[in-house]
Amino acid sequence: MYMRDIQDLVFFDIDTQFDFMEPTGKLYVKNSELIRPNLSDLTQHAYLNNIKVIGSIFLYNFWNCCRQGQQKINETYYPRSTTIPVYPMGVTDMAREIIFSDAVYFEKHNFNMFSNINTGFILSNLNKVVVYGLPTEYSIRSTVLKLRKRDINVYVVEDAIIGTNVKSSMSALEDMINAGANIVQTKDVLKKNF
Repeated sequence: MYMRDIQDLVFFDIDTQFDFMEPTGKLYVKNSELIRPNLSDLTQHAYLNNIKVIGSIFLYNFWNCCRQGQQKINETYYPRSTTIPVYPMGVTDMAREIIFSDAVYFEKHNFNMFSNINTGFILSNLNKVVVYGLPTEYSIRSTVLKLRKRDINVYVVEDAIIGTNVKSSMSALEDMINAGANIVQTKDVLKKNF
């Protein structure tokens, strides 16, 4: 495997971008600002402990001039990050991008992160994944269920996710638990108590 430090533990940062998390965003998730401090803590923890961050960017607008809202928020921004496009990349090119990045974000056109054909490259070596971001009942649920289908140990950070609707978010959380995902809090992750 070419990927640097795809170690025992990887963080999955799902769709923490301006348009979902800013009140003026095109796809704003109400009250998402409440999880920002926890997102910041998780990002800093990953950075300080050399934990690879893998994530997704919801690419609903295909023109570069209109993509400002699709950028990561300050709390989850990594200066040494790379974005993997939805079109197929060669293994060598993708490995080169990933090796020299602290965070790797896969573009997607729907809620399923794994609709990006290039995600297969990273899935084979994952063991333990910490998942956070939004929205709970769409992107988080989809990501967690796909990871569990591959028998990957998943830890959903309950106080670092938020959905568009309380009832559907609770239902999604139940689906994830029934699939074998573990529910943790930010403090558990920071203390490595999971």
